[in-house]
Parts: sequence; structure tokens; C-alpha cells
Amino acid sequence: MAITVDEAATSRSKSGKSIQLDYIVRGTSDDSAVETAVMATAPAMHGGKYRESEPSLRCTWVDEITDTGEWEASVRYNPPTMIEPEVSVDGTFLLSGSTGGGTEHAIVSKQTIANYGLAGDSGPNYNKLIGVTDNGVEGADIFAADFRFTARLYRGPGNYPDLGDLYALSPSYNNAPVTFEDSKTGQQLTFALGECLFIYAEWDEPRADGIVVFTYHFAGSPNITNEVLGQVTVTEKMGWNLLWVRYQNIEDTSKKTIIKRPVSAHVERVYDPGDWSKLKIPVPA
Repeated sequence: MAITVDEAATSRSKSGKSIQLDYIVRGTSDDSAVETAVMATAPAMHGGKYRESEPSLRCTWVDEITDTGEWEASVRYNPPTMIEPEVSVDGTFLLSGSTGGGTEHAIVSKQTIANYGLAGDSGPNYNKLIGVTDNGVEGADIFAADFRFTARLYRGPGNYPDLGDLYALSPSYNNAPVTFEDSKTGQQLTFALGECLFIYAEWDEPRADGIVVFTYHFAGSPNITNEVLGQVTVTEKMGWNLLWVRYQNIEDTSKKTIIKRPVSAHVERVYDPGDWSKLKIPVPA
């Protein structure tokens, strides 16, 4: 008996951005044959959406003795952004992330707009310091870019990154300029030496085809050059080095008050550089 595949009356239902095509399959009791027949019948695209790689199947037997019956098969179609790339591709690299939701404690403003004192006096000039008190500089919490992103790397047997290397590199900053390229969109992220931090990695168990998905977590922070803090200039600071400033009490004779002035700035390395070639991330051509 030949296998027949007919679209069901319940077909073409919608759920969110997805569309589902339903089929009735007759003529076989072999589920793999049903799947093959359905995928040969269902179009690769429907309504501008892409077909998922596997249908869902359900069998309802009319007569188990004669082994006759029918299968209900459903195929879902999703927008391109909801479809994973070919699962068998070794080296697929996908990026996702966010630039928002972060705060930082600022002790220096970008610009002092005005200083006001008593009876029209202009008040002391603190050279952009925020929240100066007799005991120090309190600063203030402000919204700031918190650039964190995740990369999913698909690797097959023989190309897995070494788990000991992943442990040793968590965390580390890039020891050379690095560019990441999304396999699906072609968009790139480029970082100068010291601007990107590899935080940690996660991975799944191997799939049937041996592919393992490694999920890498990164953060970005721009390098600083010629940052002026009062009369102190920070010539260079890599993004993931730490900057701290020492202040000194200085008398402002014109205002007859003691003010704070930065007298030195110090850049400290708190992370190790890492050889990210061990992450097995594909390098853009």
C-alpha cells in the first residue's frame, strides 16, 4: 500500500509568530517512513517562514490486527530569527547580548555646569568631582552601559575546546585584538587588546551527531586614553584594568575653604591576559 500524505482540515493554525501545517498520513506503520513522507510533502517555506527540522507525529490505529491506521503529523514554521542554523554544522557561532541595565559609581562628571555659593558667590571649583565632603569624595550612582554578550559555539568531535583550558581562562581578557562574527547575520564585534573579558563557559551534552554547544559569556569595556582627572591625566588604561585615584586636601584661598584635588591616579591589573585561540572560536575571513 502506497503512503499518502494529505493536509488536514485543522491545518494552518497560528501561535504567536509561528504557523503550523497539519497532515494525515496513511499506508505505513513505520514512524521513520512517516517522517520522510511528511518532510517530502511539507514545503521548505510557508508564508515567509522557515520549516523546523523535525515534524511532530502521533498515530491513531483503526485496526491493530491488520496494522492499518493513520498518523497525525504537524510541521511548524517560524520566522528566520527563531530558526537555529543547520545542527550538523561544526563551527557555527551565534551572538546575543545587551548594552543596558548597568550602573556605576561615578566620582568625576563629564562637565561641571555651574558652582553656586552664598550671596551670589560662585562657590569653590572641585574640578568635576562629585559629592565632595570634608572626609572624601562620595560620588553618585549613575546609569551606565553594561555591555555583556553571549556566544554559542557549535563544535563536533575532534574540535571540542579543552575543558581545562576553559577553566584556566575563566576569567581572562583578550591578549590581542579580537573580532567575533555571527554565522547567521554576519554582524561583527571587534575589541582592541584588553577591552573584552571572557567570564565563564557552559556546555551541553553531545547530540546524536556529536555536536556540543559551548556557551561563552563575555563583557566589554572600552580602553581609556588621556582621561583628565583635575590636573592629573591618565594616559592609558586598558578596559579591564582597574583605576583608582588618590586625593589631597588643598586650600582654595579665594573661597577660603579646603577642597579635594586628585594628586595621583593608579592603574592596576586585576585579571590575567588569555590565549583565546584555545576557545576554538572561528576567526572571520
